[in-house]
Formats: sequence, structure tokens, C-alpha cells
Amino acid sequence: MRDMITLACPSCGGNLRVTEEIDRFACPYCSREHLVERSSGHVTLVPMVKQLDRIGTGVDRQSSEMAIRRLREDKRIVKRRIEEWSDELAFARARYKAKRGNAILQTVIAVCSAIPGVALCAMDDKSIPCGVLLLFTAFFCGLAGLVNFTHLPRFDRRVAIAKQKLDKFYHRLDDLDAEYDVHMRIVRRT
Repeated sequence: MRDMITLACPSCGGNLRVTEEIDRFACPYCSREHLVERSSGHVTLVPMVKQLDRIGTGVDRQSSEMAIRRLREDKRIVKRRIEEWSDELAFARARYKAKRGNAILQTVIAVCSAIPGVALCAMDDKSIPCGVLLLFTAFFCGLAGLVNFTHLPRFDRRVAIAKQKLDKFYHRLDDLDAEYDVHMRIVRRT
């Protein structure tokens, strides 16, 4: 007959019978797995969960170190994209302001040309050519101002799109920073 040793299950306290050939088994009472450790004539049971925790800790650390390298690269790319879209936003705002300024200036010139043009045309025959010239100037400046005013929504959309892209990249950077912090805590803990 084989030599049997009776030990208590470290998880539930149930009586277990262990033979010399057994190195690993599950408790019939709680179904937890255990390793049988033999050293210096002593036999002890070590729950598999502890062994797996040690292995898991090493795997977690290695996974986190790899994730940290990936996250650093991702953060670098997102920061570069933030710089690009910040420049795009500044450019779009400048274009919008320039178009709006041109539209306002052209409208003011049109009004300032139309009033004296009408007055000159009404005065005498000698003033009519100057009045007509001023009215043509008023017409074309007014038309240019109107065209610039109609283009303002397009430039305003460019500003809005640049803001949206920039916000999206800032949110992505926040997400990457949070994930990075989680992995750094795992690496420091292990």
C-alpha cells in the first residue's frame, strides 16, 4: 500500500490524503487546486492561486512595460497632431478675420463712393463722368464685399472643424495619459 499523508486543505480545512506520487491535485471539498511541496522531510500544500499570482504579476509587469512603450509613441504622435491642428486653427482664424475685414472695408468703400457719385451725377454735365466712375467703384466694391461676406461661413466652418479636431486629439491625449498612469502603477507595484 502507498504511503499516505493526511493534511488539511489550506483553503477550506478539509482532510486531504496525499500520496508520494501526487504533486498537484484539487480538493474534493472546495475544488481549489494545490501544489504539494516536499522539502527536508516536510510536506506542505500551496494553493495554485498563489503560484498563479506570482506568474500573473510577472506577466502583468511585462505587459505594462510593453504598453508603456506603445503609449509613449502614441502620445508623441498625438502631441504632433495637436501642434499641426493648433497651427491649422490659427491659420483658419486668421483667414476668417482677413475675409471679414476685407468684406467690411469693401462695403465701407462702396457706401463712401456711392454717396458722392450720386451727388456728382445730380450736379451738372461736367460732373457726370466723375459721378459715374464713383458709382462703378461703389458697385464693384459692394459686389466684392458681398462675395466676401458670402464666403465667411465657409471660413467659419474651417475654424469649427479645426477646433473639433483639436478637441478630439486633446481627449485622446487625456485617455492615453490615464492609461499610461495605470500601467506605471502596475510597474511600480511589481
